[in-house]
Amino acid sequence: LYGIIWGGKLKKEKNREELMKNKFIKKALSVFTAMAMALLLMTGIPFSELGLGITVSAAEIVANGTCGAEGNESSVTWSLDSDGTLTISGSGAMWDYYTGDKRAPWNVHKDNITTVIIEEGVTTIGTYAFWMCEQLTEITISATVTTIGDRAFFLCERLIQITIPQSVTSIGEGIFAGCSSLTSVTLPNSISTIQEDTF
Repeated sequence: LYGIIWGGKLKKEKNREELMKNKFIKKALSVFTAMAMALLLMTGIPFSELGLGITVSAAEIVANGTCGAEGNESSVTWSLDSDGTLTISGSGAMWDYYTGDKRAPWNVHKDNITTVIIEEGVTTIGTYAFWMCEQLTEITISATVTTIGDRAFFLCERLIQITIPQSVTSIGEGIFAGCSSLTSVTLPNSISTIQEDTF
């Protein structure tokens, strides 16, 4: 009986030692990972060079240009990255585009655009700006935008929802026409008139 009790105590002691050992290893790994991340931030050394088997890749810019209103073309710029994010940035109004020969410069990449970000400083979204961007699913509009031009999101067939900020006071005709997947639109009280063919 004494041998059984003693054997049980030894087994419990071994289990406790194993548990303590595992906890120590986990803590050591956490500290090492934190130190490696701090080293990355301070020196800019890629994770791959630290031998951790972690690869961090940033999206690359695949196309860019200007899209400011006539006379101020360079005041607003656009860039499209390899993840499909189109970013409009700068200060002031966007150019008003049309179909045919006067399409937006990113229209040639429209099948790759999945996200649009209108950054702070941009005051208008031009007419036909994102016309037929059929893969577009997400749009973020900054609170500096006051006007959205005619058919800005015309035929964005995969767009599901959109929130128009309180800063917007005017929306053009047919801005959501042909957006067949659209289920939720949040419009601010600042918009006094909604065109008959908005949707």
